[in-house]
Amino acid sequence: MKRKAKWKKAAQEFTAILLTAVLLTGCGDKKTDSNHSDHIVSNFTNLCNNGELYTDSADRLNFCDFETMQSAVLCPNPNCTHSGSDTCSAFGMNNHPVIYNGSLYFFESEIVQEDNVFKYHSKIYKANTDGTNRSVVNEIDDLNIPEYVRMMVYNDIAYFPAEKVEFDEYGNTTG
Repeated sequence: MKRKAKWKKAAQEFTAILLTAVLLTGCGDKKTDSNHSDHIVSNFTNLCNNGELYTDSADRLNFCDFETMQSAVLCPNPNCTHSGSDTCSAFGMNNHPVIYNGSLYFFESEIVQEDNVFKYHSKIYKANTDGTNRSVVNEIDDLNIPEYVRMMVYNDIAYFPAEKVEFDEYGNTTG
């Protein structure tokens, strides 16, 4: 009887060790390519590069590093007070900012008037990850890309809704 109990105990310990080894191998860090991560971008979550991009109450773009839990305004100037868009590059990038392939991309939408007709005009910008060297990479005429909608980055493609807004002759939306 004692011999049977020893074998049973040894079998249980072996099973426990085997299960532990199998379960722990699935819990390790996943190696992901930070240039090609699939994620959702919204006003409430924008995860990328082991951190999160977010806009603070002063409308400046910030990055929080999850490894150090430190946040910083995205501005390369060492003595910048981050108080205005004329001197600080962290302003103006609050519409779906995304870091992709070592660059920062974001949208800007504005209402323009052409031939006494009001309409939206949206631009897609590319910049350095600190917000400098901004350039327009594409323009979308007659559509608004609102800040409050979600965008999905999946397989190197950004999917986002855009809205067509009609205006009356005074520049008011008709609903």
